[in-house]
Amino acid sequence: MASTILFIGLLIFVAHLLSGLFEKTTVPDVLLLMVIGIIIGPIAGIVRPEDFGKVGPLITTIALIVILFASGIDLRFSSIRKAIGFSFIITFLNFFATGGVLTILFRLLTGCSWVVALMTGSIIGGISSVVVLPIIRTIKLSEKAHTILFFESAMSDVLCIVFTFGFLKAYELGGLNITGIAQKVLLSLGLASIIGLVSAFFWSFLLRIIRRVPDNIFTTLAYIFVIYGITELLGYSGAISALAFGITLANIRKFEYKNFKPAERLQLSEFTTVEKGFFSEVVFLLKIFFFV
Repeated sequence: MASTILFIGLLIFVAHLLSGLFEKTTVPDVLLLMVIGIIIGPIAGIVRPEDFGKVGPLITTIALIVILFASGIDLRFSSIRKAIGFSFIITFLNFFATGGVLTILFRLLTGCSWVVALMTGSIIGGISSVVVLPIIRTIKLSEKAHTILFFESAMSDVLCIVFTFGFLKAYELGGLNITGIAQKVLLSLGLASIIGLVSAFFWSFLLRIIRRVPDNIFTTLAYIFVIYGITELLGYSGAISALAFGITLANIRKFEYKNFKPAERLQLSEFTTVEKGFFSEVVFLLKIFFFV
């Protein structure tokens, strides 16, 4: 136990060192963290996947939620408007092109049914937002390129999940319903976004009250976990709702109408510099343990 605690402490210091090194060398710290993980895992055998048990997937999910939310609060509507259309096009093209090629290859190599091949292509055909987002946060990209990659990685996760479960259901029932899968994708994206947007308005109104409570800085993260859980239980994308929540709160002042008296009474609040700094620190810690 003592050696494990020692290793965790040293790892956090190393991560800070790598972050500082990135500013001088432009080598993303997440890549170096992955190298450390490969060394202490498959090569040296110090850490094994079974050591994490049920905690591993939980940390991955929490990392996804927090990273999407924290990335969302850095986006502005102006940059979203410029890139959202192209993001949708590039996301669907990349997903279907990559998934299609992988489906054909898996079918030819294994001789499995087309439904199983399609399911496999859907699983590995997308890019993982929990991997992509920390990388694009650290490398220098134009605002438009950053936004496109951001939305592509987030929407790609939704496509992977929905199409995989759609093909799984088709495998169980012995029939494929493309229309049903397409409707599920649109519902998952649309309704999850609405849940995130409405939740953001509600939380923005509550922030003034919450801030009067001692030690309240964790309440926003707790609220995001609740939103994610409820959205997933409803059968939609919790990741998209967390993203929509962050984007809405980052641009909450855009929804204020000075000539509309009911809106004036709401007194919508946005995050302070201290709160944004805290979220950034949480992302940093989660990034360490996820990539290593």
